[in-house]
Amino acid sequence: MQSQTIPRNHKIPHQTASLFRYIILLVLLLGFIQPIHAQNEIKAIYVYIDTVSDLTNEKAQNFLVELQGKLQDAKISVEFMTALPSVFGNNLSPIAEIFFAPTFNGERIIIDYSITITPTANTLVKTSPILKNGLPISVMISEQTAIDLVYGTILFTADRCDLAIPIFEKLTVSKEIAYRLNYNLATCYLIEGDYKKSLDLYDNQLFTNEGAFLGTNLAWLYLQTDQEVKAFETMDIAINDYKYLDGNRSELFSDRAQLYNLAFRYDDAITDLTAAIELSPTNPELYTLRGQTYLLLYEWDAVLADYNKALELDPTYADAYYYRGVLYYSILQTGQEMYTAALADFQRYLELAPEGIHAAEATRYATDIQTQINALNN
Repeated sequence: MQSQTIPRNHKIPHQTASLFRYIILLVLLLGFIQPIHAQNEIKAIYVYIDTVSDLTNEKAQNFLVELQGKLQDAKISVEFMTALPSVFGNNLSPIAEIFFAPTFNGERIIIDYSITITPTANTLVKTSPILKNGLPISVMISEQTAIDLVYGTILFTADRCDLAIPIFEKLTVSKEIAYRLNYNLATCYLIEGDYKKSLDLYDNQLFTNEGAFLGTNLAWLYLQTDQEVKAFETMDIAINDYKYLDGNRSELFSDRAQLYNLAFRYDDAITDLTAAIELSPTNPELYTLRGQTYLLLYEWDAVLADYNKALELDPTYADAYYYRGVLYYSILQTGQEMYTAALADFQRYLELAPEGIHAAEATRYATDIQTQINALNN
């Protein structure tokens, strides 16, 4: 399908444009569109046991039995799976991964067993897609806190922070584990709406011990609590000091851009997204995000150009089809040609992402457009 040209004289009434701008900001940046999950969806945890010995397997199995008992007592239904997450059934929702491995002394004798739990479910997406997930935590199976630490982390990633918080608050752990535990506790406070406690904990740990930046959630919280200067000072620390850090600087620019959007600083957001694109010029998500930001500035040509570029880079990138379809249908209603283009984009989105987060809306748009096209042809 050839790309469409936006009429230069296309206008939207001022009141309609202002309302549309507000709706776009809410929908695209605050995460109000959420995935639709099946009612019978089962929370699943992938378990890997490094079976260098039967004893490793026995220790792991005993730990899992105790863990399952705690979850059952709390009426939390979780399946422990040994299949790779990529082959989970459609009704399974992976929320965490647990890895068991022996630890050795200098003579290669097993002295203990480590457990690493990694949250994989982004429990924050319901609050904002800008926010980052919890941190993985490793602990020795012999430690008294091991079972409660893993249990609390599962509750957290299963979206039961109401149960996880009192467990996290009572744990006494080593310094190495403490900053990761506190980050996850801060995330739980955020989810539960206790911004004061969340701010205090996030503020004490801006980076992991390996140098990865942890401050995006803190910056978002500063914006929510009318502390805009602190919000961008926090992001500036990571971006300006990136040469000392591991990680993706392009992602940092993208995160700051989305925060600029939330602060209604759209030109600054465009600047950051352009910087991100210069660092990652083949990333279609960045072009789509910049297109969404141009939309907030009513720069339709720039919006369309970025959506088209995203699809040029990746013709299978479903979200760009959806957003371009919305652009054609909701803004550029200049005749049947645009309706046809919008319909084609929504249909393509549904082909690529039939279970995608915009599937319900894309279906509704496609149905409405087909009805209008049929009426015009009769």
